[in-house]
Amino acid sequence: MSENVDVEEAPEVSEEPEGVPEKERSSQPEASPDKHKYDHLFKIVLIGDSGVGKSNLLSRFTRNIFTHDEKSTIGVEFATRIIGITDERDESASVRIKAQVWDTAGQERYRAITNAYYRGALGALLVLDITSNKQTTFDNAARWLRELNDHADSEIVVLVIGNKSDLESGPRLITAEEIQEFASAYKHPYIETSALDGSNVDEAFKSVVEKIYNHAFHYDTIRRAESPNFSLADQEEDQKSSKCC
Repeated sequence: MSENVDVEEAPEVSEEPEGVPEKERSSQPEASPDKHKYDHLFKIVLIGDSGVGKSNLLSRFTRNIFTHDEKSTIGVEFATRIIGITDERDESASVRIKAQVWDTAGQERYRAITNAYYRGALGALLVLDITSNKQTTFDNAARWLRELNDHADSEIVVLVIGNKSDLESGPRLITAEEIQEFASAYKHPYIETSALDGSNVDEAFKSVVEKIYNHAFHYDTIRRAESPNFSLADQEEDQKSSKCC
């Protein structure tokens, strides 16, 4: 896997470096135009109950930040990051993928956005909280996977995530073996993460991106997904960029 990783923040977030006095910011070198170039755009959705840490996983992956007082997401938001991966068909070729990660509220009252949320998604991360009640967690996780099956492409790449491995929010109530057994029953891989300390966050997202590119889809499928299905997201991104100044 390529170690060359570029981060592109969500349009509404200032790209000026933090902690730099305003008078000194003009002397900062401008980003290379190549920094924002990419070969493919992959839409990836975060699913899971409210409070499992989806928004902090998104901000950790795209901006490398964690917010302790993160409020529950209302509606839908997304952010992007460009990462480099290796093409298994040609190991000398480096491919730049723009991961467009969508986050939605886990509460039932916001579930009306389901169809638009899943449309065009090539990957999904099902996030579980390992410090939550085991039975409730697995019951809800099964419901999320049924919803994904109903609304997303049948070949969507799914990764099950056990979040909060740092255990700061409480003692562990679900073992890794129990979640692995659950994920295996649905034939999905499993990984544990901590949005708080960043453990395995990059690895989780990169593994989904690599599997989408190298295993799950042929090139013609990727091209079809990129063209009609991402137009809405691109339009929203352009609108946000035009409003930021």
